Amino acid sequence: MNELSFVGLVIGERYADMKTAPGTGASRVPVPDECLDEIEQIRAMCRDVFERHQDPEFTIEHDGAMYRVTIMTALDMTDVLFLRAIRAQIRPIEAIPLSEAQRAILLGRDTRGLIIVSGDMAA
Repeated sequence: MNELSFVGLVIGERYADMKTAPGTGASRVPVPDECLDEIEQIRAMCRDVFERHQDPEFTIEHDGAMYRVTIMTALDMTDVLFLRAIRAQIRPIEAIPLSEAQRAILLGRDTRGLIIVSGDMAA
């Protein structure tokens, strides 16, 4: 699965689809057959976490990747898993495109507290 480029997975009882682009209008495509065993591992992991915590929203890690999971019930009363790939990373300050003046302020002796730098949400 790590070799595939996708934003999220939708896993139902009899299907597993990938969203390859962000947004609500993005189309879904079936997960390749060679990944179906891995999908079953992810499904089992999600069921296990849900049974232990009874919370329909949680995070899992699979094969070095993080996923935000939401479980919903479909009209046919089966569970559908919605997984969003989490690609956020903590970068060293040198990797953030800041001016020297901005960097001096952020690294100054008097700077205290949490500093959050964010940008557009991407796939």
